[in-house]
Amino acid sequence: MEPFRDSGFTKDVADSFNLPRILIRNGSMFAFAVYDSLPLHRAKAYCPLQAPMELNNQDTNLGCRLILFPQPFLGHLRPMLQLGNALYSKGFSITIIHTRFNAPDPTQFPNFTFLCIEDALSQSESLPSDTWEMLQSLNTGCVNPFRVALTRVLEDASRTNETIGCLISEPMWDFAGTVADEFNLPRMALRPGGLLAFLVYDALPLLREKGYFSVQDTRLDEPVVEIPPLKVKDLPTGQHELLAKLGKETRSYSQGIICNTFKELEVSILNRVCEKLHNIPVFPIGPLHKYSPASCMIAPDPSCMSWLDTQAPNSVLYVSFGSLAAISKELFLEIAWGLVNSMQPFLWVVRRKMVNGSENSFPQEFLDVIAAGKGRIATWAPQEQVLAHSAVGGFWTHCGWNSTMESICEGVPMICLPFFADQTMNVRVITDVFGVGLQLEKGLQRDEIEMAIRTIMVEEKGREMRQRAAALKEMAKLCLSEGGSSYESLNQLTSHILCKLTWPWKVTKTASMKGGRRKLLLFPSPFQGHVTPMLHLASVLHSKGFPITIIQAHFNSVDPNKFPHFAFRFIDDGLSSSSLPPDSTKIISLLNSSCMEPFRDYLGQVLSGNEPVSCLIVDPMWGFTKDVADGFNLPWISIRTGSMSAFVVYDSLPLLLAKGYYPLQEAKLDEPVPELPPLKVKDLPPESFHDMLSSLVEDTKICQAVICNTFEELESSALAKVRQSLSIPVFPIGPLHKLSPPAPSISIMTQDRTSISWMNAQAPKSVLYVSFGSAVMMSEAEYLEIAWGLANSNQPFLWVVRPGLVQGSETYEPASIAGYLEKVSGRGHIVKWAPQQEVLAHPSVGGFWTHCGWNSTLEALSEGVPMICLPFFADQVVTARYVSESWGVGLRLDRGANRDVVEKAIRKLMAEKEGEEMRNRMMNLKEKATLTLMEGGSSHTSLEKLTSYLLSL
Repeated sequence: MEPFRDSGFTKDVADSFNLPRILIRNGSMFAFAVYDSLPLHRAKAYCPLQAPMELNNQDTNLGCRLILFPQPFLGHLRPMLQLGNALYSKGFSITIIHTRFNAPDPTQFPNFTFLCIEDALSQSESLPSDTWEMLQSLNTGCVNPFRVALTRVLEDASRTNETIGCLISEPMWDFAGTVADEFNLPRMALRPGGLLAFLVYDALPLLREKGYFSVQDTRLDEPVVEIPPLKVKDLPTGQHELLAKLGKETRSYSQGIICNTFKELEVSILNRVCEKLHNIPVFPIGPLHKYSPASCMIAPDPSCMSWLDTQAPNSVLYVSFGSLAAISKELFLEIAWGLVNSMQPFLWVVRRKMVNGSENSFPQEFLDVIAAGKGRIATWAPQEQVLAHSAVGGFWTHCGWNSTMESICEGVPMICLPFFADQTMNVRVITDVFGVGLQLEKGLQRDEIEMAIRTIMVEEKGREMRQRAAALKEMAKLCLSEGGSSYESLNQLTSHILCKLTWPWKVTKTASMKGGRRKLLLFPSPFQGHVTPMLHLASVLHSKGFPITIIQAHFNSVDPNKFPHFAFRFIDDGLSSSSLPPDSTKIISLLNSSCMEPFRDYLGQVLSGNEPVSCLIVDPMWGFTKDVADGFNLPWISIRTGSMSAFVVYDSLPLLLAKGYYPLQEAKLDEPVPELPPLKVKDLPPESFHDMLSSLVEDTKICQAVICNTFEELESSALAKVRQSLSIPVFPIGPLHKLSPPAPSISIMTQDRTSISWMNAQAPKSVLYVSFGSAVMMSEAEYLEIAWGLANSNQPFLWVVRPGLVQGSETYEPASIAGYLEKVSGRGHIVKWAPQQEVLAHPSVGGFWTHCGWNSTLEALSEGVPMICLPFFADQVVTARYVSESWGVGLRLDRGANRDVVEKAIRKLMAEKEGEEMRNRMMNLKEKATLTLMEGGSSHTSLEKLTSYLLSL
């Protein structure tokens, strides 16, 4: 039967006959969780819940209203309204509080509720000429009207039993946070601009202290080393106190920051922002304009599109400097003549009062060109449609962030002429990071303009930019499709508002529906290569609604402040830095001996508490967890942080022993192992590891399930063998680092960010990145051969030389090699640790010399970077064989290779045809790694199955 209210009598009737009854739920269980949480919501003073109302074009109304408070400038108002559309599509009701000044037209957004407040500007006969003055006037005049409007919305919600989720405003409203706090209303910030500007505003006190704002004109082209890729001339020249306050205000929005960007576009900058805001969730869900139908808030000239229809493909230069930029009469005329002299068709937006102190009057010769049909002038244009038109081949822009995103989304390269605010910083990213634009300086002449137009529209350099812009367009399209980064980030934002801000109902109610066993306990091994994927897994499962507790030893522990959504519990490990054994095998043995009882004690405490636990997810390095978990009758799942191909080898050890492969014989080391292609005898694990590996396999076979950091398309054969051998559920959900939401660095060691600024100056695909992980050690002799092989290759390189890499020396550095730094000056950059994911994603990186740890291998595969493989121990040896022979994306070196062999391998990978072929094969693997995480992909599907499995425990 169906549970309609009118059929509510069936319970009494069925009970009178002692007849069991079953309800069919035709709607989503997501909505049912909302209905079931009504008593919980009513406990909150200002946000009790009402039954969902019908919404057009929506499957579910969440019964939750969001209050959006945009700045009244076009470049701010539009992205906030676009955000409203995105959140409305997820089931939220939307109220827009706006000023009378520059008020939006409510008829364009019939699904929103609009509430207008008075402001100082709308009453004024003459507006301030300066944007910053207008902003200060708005902040002064809107405080009380906003407080009154917010009171009204919350009172209406209380009267109608409607939930209020949170306030979303901009940090440029310096009073909004204080007023929201008066009502205990959660609040989030929208960053409508690029993220590099935030880094600058946040760093203004430091930059002032370092003297950047008192430099001479001759130093304007020098880099700002603290904030690559900026130059000194890109820094803001005024309003420092206001901008620093803006950076500080952004930090006050501790519930979350929403960004109009996407992960793939600003990965390096986004990671730096996450590090700066380490305890604040960041949600990159852009490009926001793609969530909404194209619209104009200023009436456009309708003839623009019909004129474009008459032009040849990619022939027209579109010119628009936004809604606020003003130019001098002199610059206006230089632009006009530069356009005419270029002989290129153009569409130029010349809005009213754009020219300072005069009317927009054109020379007669210019008007003759317009009359001949070679150019078009409009007072405003429907920019999104213009940029999407096939006739448009370039965009001359002021580089406001909205214009930048719209151009990127249509694959249109840019000529950049910034005027103020974040525009100068956006230009640096467009030209130096994205490589899709040319920068012009103010005061330019018509000859420079003509040359720039020809460069971008007809010359080879412009065609190269167009190709890069087309690649960014494809990235933007993918990020918004199901499984893409912005698609997932919007889902995470939805869950965050419902679970963390409005009320934590989703976790608790779903838990009760599944029997209450919901919290997940994760117990990672305290080594970088193990803790990294475990924390990525934790982030993924947390995004699915699971509460997470991380149990960790004090040795190599992770900073809990970087993961404010997780609970952390430390157990005594009995180790001290002064008594650590020299190798990791002995450390593992000591940890297993000393951690068992503290772990048992903690597990007893947590299981005797009120919060139910679903299961334990554990690294198999912990050999005692099976017995302890079984003693509490607690389900436990193993995470496989290495490759499944290596696990197949470990599982085959009894067979290999029976077939006489052991003891390994020197003369047979290069012979194949027919039972385990493509392995050779020398790839098999030494006998000294057999007991430990056999225990790992046996423990894995008796756990409830296995989670794997791999994907079907990469290791299909190995996964089939593992499933056949284990007879338990196996969930390949990798690559985990790509599935995980944006987060601060998980690195146990401090990253040297000069590596990124150095790479920004290198040519595309020119740099060899060299890193042998966090645990590898080598002899001084081997180290020297590597150093000189790099030097002699004449290839740019970034080399990670961490403390302890060279046996017997904690501080061995290349500077100690006579003449070495002089030999590699300007071509080599050496750091103690690097942000590896960012490095591998950087366009300048063309190869990766690696130890073939599994995390490093997956990170290289995900970015399409071919490898030189130098394995040292454990599964690295097996992985190197697969990289070089099965997948064909790497060259394998043996230990002890001399400098000539090293030099030859580097040249082959970086400069020869064989390396280019590897790069092409690697791009195919990168595409597979991308597709596997998208809706319908194998890892995406496997994660859904894992989620259902965890709920069933």
